[in-house]
Amino acid sequence: MDTSINIRMASNGVIIRYDDPKIQAKNREKDSEYEDSSVELVFKDAKDAMPKVQSILKLLMGEDRADADEFDSAFDEAMENE
Repeated sequence: MDTSINIRMASNGVIIRYDDPKIQAKNREKDSEYEDSSVELVFKDAKDAMPKVQSILKLLMGEDRADADEFDSAFDEAMENE
């Protein structure tokens, strides 16, 4: 399973690309119809993109991880200092 997130600049904003692990899991189910798990989103600037980046990271890391709350706190603190 791909657990990466790609962020790149565009002439009109920021592009975020990742593979949705929920779609990947569904694709591995027996007799399921394949769906492209690649998701690409465009935002006008980094400030607008950051909340989505945070939610994608949570998704890729798994919501049930014990250290997710610690990561969230550190991430939120880092963003406040931005």
